[in-house]
Amino acid sequence: MSWRIIYITNVDKLSLNLNSIQIIHENNTYFVSLNEIAMLVVEDYKSIITVRLLIELAKQGIPMIILGMNNMPIGEYFPIADNVRTAKRITEQTMWDDNIKNKLWTNIIKGKIENQIITLKELELLDKINILEEYIKKMKIGDTTNVEGICARVYFKELFGNEFIRFNETIENYCLNFAYHIIRTIISKEIVARGYIPSLGINHKSQYNVFNFADDIIEVFRPIVDYYVYNILMKILKSEIFELTKEIKIELINIVNNKVSYKNKVYSMINVVSVFISDIINFINLDGKEELEIPRLINE
Repeated sequence: MSWRIIYITNVDKLSLNLNSIQIIHENNTYFVSLNEIAMLVVEDYKSIITVRLLIELAKQGIPMIILGMNNMPIGEYFPIADNVRTAKRITEQTMWDDNIKNKLWTNIIKGKIENQIITLKELELLDKINILEEYIKKMKIGDTTNVEGICARVYFKELFGNEFIRFNETIENYCLNFAYHIIRTIISKEIVARGYIPSLGINHKSQYNVFNFADDIIEVFRPIVDYYVYNILMKILKSEIFELTKEIKIELINIVNNKVSYKNKVYSMINVVSVFISDIINFINLDGKEELEIPRLINE
């Protein structure tokens, strides 16, 4: 399975050479085999990317993220369809039973809050854990009382302090959003590879969001990402460099290579996504009769 996320900056041209990306910078030429690449992250508005390369990326199902002038993801590129049964799968997706979707969403949110508790314990931030544990007990099918939102506020205040507000323009939110976007793209790629569409969600249903289904699935991974972002932020605060430098972005990208535990096995986060999505689809197709396990943080 492809495993490398290639971060491209300060290059002149990206093109296809046999089954490799040819990278030209000044008078130097480098090659990276497409077989090794899970994703491209490109941050260089002066770079030239050939159409032949884009075609091959699409054929091989390799997504690409483009970073804007503010260093944050601004665009994505991945295949329109990567499965010969796409039409059939989309029809299935539109007919998924609401009761099963509510049951799935309940499992996802329960798993997310459990992962938030694990993250806080690993970081020795213990004051609010009992509150989160109590809210898990109060959850209803489909989380109709928005336990997720309540727990998120408690969790982030404990993680980053009482002054922290999600989505404000802070270094914490920049790092979180950047890292989340990387894994959301990996999830979207896997959804498309199975013939489904990322925009048709289980709980997320915004007409303006083309990643509704991916945003449902990512919820269980967010606290795992948060753990590594927290540790990266500790380095940033010590260095007093409050911006997304190249080095920080590389660290954020590499979060997906960290290990998680899933069904008594150890996976990298980038590889467990595929297994977890397959299990989600099986959960739906089997009417929620099988237990859905949740990937868990491994603190190495």
